[in-house]
Amino acid sequence: MTTLEHSQLVQPLPRQLIPGSKDMKKEKMLLIAAVSLGGIFFLLAAVLLYGSVSKFHDLETELGGKKDKLNSYYSEDPFPSRENVKAENANVLTAVHWSNELIKKLSDSNITSTDSSPSLFKRRLGITGSILRKKALNRNTALPENFSFGFSAYSQEKRPNPDDVPRLTEQLRITKKLCEILLTNRVKSITSIARDEFEKSQSRNNATSPVRTERRRRSSRSRSRTPDPVQSSPERSVSDAGIIKKGKLHTKYHFALDFIGSSFCLLGILNDLASSDMFAVVTSVKVRKDIPELLPEEESKVDEVEIDTNKPLLHAPEKPVQIRVCGPEMELPIDIHIEVNVYKFREEITGGKS
Repeated sequence: MTTLEHSQLVQPLPRQLIPGSKDMKKEKMLLIAAVSLGGIFFLLAAVLLYGSVSKFHDLETELGGKKDKLNSYYSEDPFPSRENVKAENANVLTAVHWSNELIKKLSDSNITSTDSSPSLFKRRLGITGSILRKKALNRNTALPENFSFGFSAYSQEKRPNPDDVPRLTEQLRITKKLCEILLTNRVKSITSIARDEFEKSQSRNNATSPVRTERRRRSSRSRSRTPDPVQSSPERSVSDAGIIKKGKLHTKYHFALDFIGSSFCLLGILNDLASSDMFAVVTSVKVRKDIPELLPEEESKVDEVEIDTNKPLLHAPEKPVQIRVCGPEMELPIDIHIEVNVYKFREEITGGKS
């Protein structure tokens, strides 16, 4: 090979590939920066991947625990153990015991009767009426003529149905207690007493409440007065008054009392009802006063004493001027309407059988 041919084959290197040149150094720096940045991204990806894998393993472990717990529920015996059954029976018996104690305390106030003789009821009605009339006379309490205390249907020859006698006897005993409370507080007069007339009609659904009875009895007096809100209340069925239905703990009798007395009498009656041995709840109190608040002028007028102002006053007048403006004797009687529920409770409840 000649010298010319050798010179043609050996070509000089480009300038950027010559070691130590500026272009070579710049490319190395770019390569190192790219490798470093790639390494940083790789490390960051590795850290994130490690965190995700750890979280995945934790969730997988938690899921496995919940599955095991669910499988344990499915594998449990669905029937309670004998120990639990005995414990629950003991709890039920304890609850029934204390419920019976409560019902027993409440039922101590029951006014009950098992009589079924119509003639015995008629005799008891007559005796009760005589006793109450005598007490009213002793306390100067006026009663309407031939007052039957809410049992006008049996004041003559009519006899009650034997099936109704027990409840009628209970109502009669309650009426006697209510009247004794009124008489003890010395009301001026007793206008009317109404009760649940469950036996009034052949059809049990047409039995009337004291509200309806009271509306009929007081219709003549209420024509010239403002209607009482009680009289416009809806009628209610009372055919099952006094009967404790299956599954119920109590029943009630409803009474409406109308009398004339003072506010002191009303307060005394309310206090006596609250302290009575009956379980009585006052449901309504209506007061109506159709007379002036103060005494008429002729009753409140006092003697006038003439005094001569021109002469010296050497002594006091013989009759000092006294004006009485308050006190029980100054209060005029008012019409009072009270409605009362008297409750009767079941004697006992049962339960707790194993």
